[in-house]
Amino acid sequence: MSRQHTVPADWAESTCTSLSCTSAEFHELYDNDRLYTNTLSQDAIENIIGLNREHLREANPRYRLDVFLSAMLDMAPNQSGKRYVAVALHIAHKKEKGAVVDIAKAWMDYLFLPSQSQMI
Repeated sequence: MSRQHTVPADWAESTCTSLSCTSAEFHELYDNDRLYTNTLSQDAIENIIGLNREHLREANPRYRLDVFLSAMLDMAPNQSGKRYVAVALHIAHKKEKGAVVDIAKAWMDYLFLPSQSQMI
């Protein structure tokens, strides 16, 4: 029996815009039933966040972006959300240096610290 993963199209598009990837590249990883969500998540924590820990901490001394990303994976409200974050981190890790930091900063800025202009 295959597992069904769904992600809203606008999530994939916005992530791909931020990471300079194609929607097909995102879905190739996201829709791959051979890659379990918990395995992708654990790998992201250990091998992506872990390897970028110092860069993440230096990028924003006020917020610990490494802890923020780990919490997004650990506290995701469902498996689709966890998979989305893990896949985005895997794609970012394959891109140019700094892409993991860039996606962490974007998520912090737009998901958790919206500016007053965004709230109007």
